[in-house]
Amino acid sequence: RAMGLGRPLLLLRIPMISELPWVLDVADCSLVSMAETVRAMERGCAAAGTTHEVIVMIDLGDLREGLWPDRTERVCEALRACPRVRCRG
Repeated sequence: RAMGLGRPLLLLRIPMISELPWVLDVADCSLVSMAETVRAMERGCAAAGTTHEVIVMIDLGDLREGLWPDRTERVCEALRACPRVRCRG
């Protein structure tokens, strides 16, 4: 942003909770895999008067990154309850 790119920025990794203030300030979209992160993002967005887009990461069996498919509903419930955090995919 400081360089004047003027384009949306996507953080290409799942942030730690402690990084959320920075993430919400710098990135327009980030990856999430926990309902707790969605709720923390909602609180940060509410405090800043902004919104943030997320892409939900689901592990498809390679055990690398993302939530287990059986936990998807928890994240979806958090997203429904957090209007400032918008699911992009």
